[in-house]
Amino acid sequence: MEIEAVEKAYPKTYVVFEDGEPVKKVSCSIVPLATLSTASSVAQIEGLERIGGIKYAVRLLARQGLHSVQLKAKLGVHHVGERVQQEVCDYCIQQGWIDDQEWVESRIRQWQRQGKSSREIRFRLQRLGIEGEVETDDRETLFTFVERKYPQLLQADCVKKERDKIIRSLLRRGFSFSLINDLLHNK
Repeated sequence: MEIEAVEKAYPKTYVVFEDGEPVKKVSCSIVPLATLSTASSVAQIEGLERIGGIKYAVRLLARQGLHSVQLKAKLGVHHVGERVQQEVCDYCIQQGWIDDQEWVESRIRQWQRQGKSSREIRFRLQRLGIEGEVETDDRETLFTFVERKYPQLLQADCVKKERDKIIRSLLRRGFSFSLINDLLHNK
């Protein structure tokens, strides 16, 4: 088994060759070179990846909460195989370090405080690769956001030009026109 560095790669990556054929890419962020050089088979490298992946996950989770999909993506950047990614995620969930449902609920609350509509929240979650149904009250979110950010919209003497500008801004945030219209007429 031979190990060769891949030039100009970040993170520092090595390719493992067996009988002159490339078998696996390994990141030094997951498996240090000194440890990698002691491995004699691909199965041993996967075992080292599993251990290194858990250590890497702990370092990441110590800084910020992650969804299991995000953790898998971060491990994938380091050339960790899908099976090992799943094993690392399962271990982290078993230990209670990752709670996907709580992470999603927390992000939904955070984005609602920022005045994001359920449509935009759904889009953001899909962009992260997280599927699921978003149950939010857009009416309450819109009212709270307008009270905080655009209180002049709720006043009777709001200039039409400014009102139209605010309405366009709310439409871009994903709120429906009918919901905005209800807010304006049922202050």
